[in-house]
Amino acid sequence: MPDVYSPEHLTYPVYKHVDGNLPDIRNIGQNMDVRLFDIYPLKSRTATLKDPILQDQIDASIIFGRSQSYIEQHKAKKPPPYSLRWFNIDFSPENQFQNNSFALMDSSFLHKKSSTLHPLYLALLSDFWGPSLVSHPYFKGHNMFKYKNGMIVTIDHSVWFHSLDFDLSDWVLFDTLSPILKNDRLLIQGRIFSLSGVHLATISQENIFRIEHSSDAITNFVFSGGFVSNNRISNSSEAVEFINQKGEQSYESQPDHSESNVSVTPQDFSESHTPTVYEPVKSKI
Repeated sequence: MPDVYSPEHLTYPVYKHVDGNLPDIRNIGQNMDVRLFDIYPLKSRTATLKDPILQDQIDASIIFGRSQSYIEQHKAKKPPPYSLRWFNIDFSPENQFQNNSFALMDSSFLHKKSSTLHPLYLALLSDFWGPSLVSHPYFKGHNMFKYKNGMIVTIDHSVWFHSLDFDLSDWVLFDTLSPILKNDRLLIQGRIFSLSGVHLATISQENIFRIEHSSDAITNFVFSGGFVSNNRISNSSEAVEFINQKGEQSYESQPDHSESNVSVTPQDFSESHTPTVYEPVKSKI
């Protein structure tokens, strides 16, 4: 489990969703209060890494709702396709609405059926906002304002449960990474942990994008190395050692028929702890 602070460690602006309406994509982020099926209150909160160097690396990508001046200041940076967030669901009896086809009896029934119903809700959450939270290089940084709203669809999604003994009324940690985005298809890999550190589930998901973009937008990414070791975040000392050995933390260009890919150079963890700046390069056919 990543070494993170509790969900209450820092206070960020929270988007409170109005029941009965679909959320605006611009409001979907790490810190939200919504209701599943307009019934059960769901909280999502930013997870803060205890390692300050690593936290600085992902800060630009996980904090939503920044001011326009912040966006302009950081739009040239390379945010990693990585996300850490806390979730919990309030199954209190007062949240049960009568005459609602999605209502699940009452909270006592729900807790008695934890081994059946809580995994179902965990599977639902594992697909919740996933693409928008790990596709930052696609929309942010160099590509800021170069895309028009379109469609994002999950085309396959798998969950492997390692434990069924958990309660979503407690906080669970989602640790997600997107190692590749190519030809408008995004791969997401993730792990889910209990507050006590138990590995509850592993997820894999593929999404397809149908979005208009400008001719100078970068559309293909392959993430390799850097602060993520074996597809998972490591501590900063391990990241420094990894870069010294491998000599890279980059999005590598991949030959295909797209107009552009992205390639970046490694950053020096021992000096500047700001995200790497990347330059677009033309792909080779």
